[in-house]
Amino acid sequence: MLKKIIKLFRAPLLFFVKLYWRVFKPMSEGVKIILTYKGEVLLVKHTYGYKFTFPGGGLKKGESRDDAVKREVREELRISLTNPVYITSFVSTLYHKKDKIHLYKAELQNKECKVDNIEIDAVTWLPLDCVAPTLSHSASEIFRHYS
Repeated sequence: MLKKIIKLFRAPLLFFVKLYWRVFKPMSEGVKIILTYKGEVLLVKHTYGYKFTFPGGGLKKGESRDDAVKREVREELRISLTNPVYITSFVSTLYHKKDKIHLYKAELQNKECKVDNIEIDAVTWLPLDCVAPTLSHSASEIFRHYS
């Protein structure tokens, strides 16, 4: 039920969120992770988004980026990461805000995951060389840093 409500109000909410970002230009900090298994990459589609992206989210106050990436993967996919590998950090100015994104990668032992149905609408695995056309603008920017 909550998932249907989110989808119903997704467009107007995104309009107001993007308007807020354009006016106030907030700075945020978050993590994204590229999860792979035997040449395929895991992508998620959030209930509040339209295209596939990489798992991740914002840092909580006082949280390290290493802890944040482990928490986000655990919350969204019920996967316990032990040693995610840090790749790089960069600032994205997409949608007129400044996001400092810390990018990680990890090779998984299998494809098993259990999604958080409130936040995650869909999960898919794609070959690494087929990923780019399916990604959101922000995920495309992230993938460029990985490639």
